[in-house]
Amino acid sequence: MKIDDSTIKILKNFSTINQSLLFRVGNTLRTVSKTKSTFAIAKVKEYFPIEFGIYDLPRFIGVISLFNSGELTFQDKYCTIGTETNHVKYTYASIDTFTVAPKEDLKLKETVISFELKEKALADILKALSVLQLTELAVVGDGDNIILKGVNLSNPSGDTYNLVLGKTLVKCNILYSADKLKFLSSDYTVNISQNGIAHLYKPDLDYFISCEDRSTLVS
Repeated sequence: MKIDDSTIKILKNFSTINQSLLFRVGNTLRTVSKTKSTFAIAKVKEYFPIEFGIYDLPRFIGVISLFNSGELTFQDKYCTIGTETNHVKYTYASIDTFTVAPKEDLKLKETVISFELKEKALADILKALSVLQLTELAVVGDGDNIILKGVNLSNPSGDTYNLVLGKTLVKCNILYSADKLKFLSSDYTVNISQNGIAHLYKPDLDYFISCEDRSTLVS
């Protein structure tokens, strides 16, 4: 099996959520952060024939990158990566050594606010959070507009960043830690449920992010 470049991008992104990953049989990859506050699901081009665990995903990706035309061949306790004459024997990890994402999909409560998040808008807000060193992203509904606001809760009078996305009748101030915003660059539909879980999705890729305790949910 060869790993497609699109799958490598998914794996690199997932490694920022959790450095370890359980590959289950099939073409669906699932990861969850150690705090279980971020959950992501991706469907990929490859069909993995066995279940196996990788403890250090960045290292695993690095080994694959050593072989531009290399194949992965799966055995019970290890896989070989490379060619017949030049390869790495890579041993699987026990799933007892890392946090494993659940097999089941999340059962979300009713959606209370929804909007489209374009790739440029996502890039702008993530850049602003980094440049201004803002620690939270607030999804604000003021009864008129939906606003993405970069804030720092430890410094309420400090700098903020505002991006108006659209209209809403909802009033809310739902907070997400900037550390959880680890998304691949793309356009997404965003649905936020009654309990503040944000679901960002596009075809074959889903992210679920839990909100912070200081959020003000929909009124």
